[in-house]
Amino acid sequence: MQKNELVSLLDEKFDSLVSWLDSRPDNEFAMQKVVGKWSNGEHLEHLRKTTRAVNKGMNLPKLFLRYKFGKMNRPEKTYQEIKTKYNKVLKETVIKAPKEYSPQNITSDDRARITAWFLEEKQTMQKFISKTSEKNLTKYVIPHPLIGRMNFREFVLFTAYHTEHHFELMKKYNG
Repeated sequence: MQKNELVSLLDEKFDSLVSWLDSRPDNEFAMQKVVGKWSNGEHLEHLRKTTRAVNKGMNLPKLFLRYKFGKMNRPEKTYQEIKTKYNKVLKETVIKAPKEYSPQNITSDDRARITAWFLEEKQTMQKFISKTSEKNLTKYVIPHPLIGRMNFREFVLFTAYHTEHHFELMKKYNG
């Protein structure tokens, strides 16, 4: 997937989630509809935090990334391959988000702030994509705690799918 397609994919996934949230009542943002499952606001805060972490990782010095994680040594995965691999891990493992990526005390008053931050993280990722060469999107890798090392392009695809995955959960829990 080329750079312009990555930018469009992020727009599609992030903006459809935000549009759906905007169509929901304010009081629903922090409401847990299913016991033990995150509210819409908690899902959004988790997505914001994880997208921010990816942005930080991709902006580390390239020399450090190359030294610490090496270079890409396999064929690049497609969106569908990343989706399949992530869903396989989810089915095989009981996964709980690490504390640093888990939401804390979300209220309906947080809705506008978290939504704005979420969209800022999308824009940060899109700017990174725009300024990074196609070669470097493929060349540099960073680790994912569940599915291993991925290059920058794959991490953008993962971020888009991760957003889609949580959006589907939100729709499922909200009927």
